[in-house]
Amino acid sequence: MNGFNRVILKGTAGQDATMKTLEGGNSVATVSIAINESYKDKNTGERKSKTEWVRIEAWRGLAEWLGKYGKKGTDFLIEGRLKTDSWEQDGQTKYSTKVVAEQIMFTQPMKENPNSAGQV
Repeated sequence: MNGFNRVILKGTAGQDATMKTLEGGNSVATVSIAINESYKDKNTGERKSKTEWVRIEAWRGLAEWLGKYGKKGTDFLIEGRLKTDSWEQDGQTKYSTKVVAEQIMFTQPMKENPNSAGQV
């Protein structure tokens, strides 16, 4: 049986996206998004919140779009797949999991101000 690797997230950019062009000409952009959840503590009845940070990576045309419009505070709906990178550091294998975006959409309309392109 083949696996199924699909992720859908809604979150807010914690900083402006960073974009770079690689030697072969491909573009890649990255941004970390905050996913806020709130819940009621079962013991105290108090309302609590929790934030998960997820690193997003986009390639080629989607990277260009994210680099232009992925500003701090922007709310996105992202669909993609999980990817785990590994590397050696100080004799130990380290791992980092990210979401490779395949679709990114705004979750609120863009402002009309032409001086704030990419802001929502």
